[in-house]
Amino acid sequence: MKLIKISIAFFISSVIAFSCSAKKKDMSMEDFIKIDIEIAGSDEKPETKSVITKKYGYTFEQYDEFAKKVENDPKLKEKRGEVHLNHQKKSGSK
Repeated sequence: MKLIKISIAFFISSVIAFSCSAKKKDMSMEDFIKIDIEIAGSDEKPETKSVITKKYGYTFEQYDEFAKKVENDPKLKEKRGEVHLNHQKKSGSK
């Protein structure tokens, strides 16, 4: 009987632990642009890119997938260009 209670308690705690674990969040365009600007100002090594993406709570693979999505979508590509241009204007005027 004691073994059954322990097994049930273990099972319930396992279910709770897995259901409360962090889920992989989807990258927003705003986060992508922040990461993209920071990467553009870095040495662009894979290790550096990975550190930057982790700082924002994403993996490098998520960033890379979103970058491919942006490259294939003209509207997203245009928005990315506008934000980069505005960032350059702001940093150049300081």
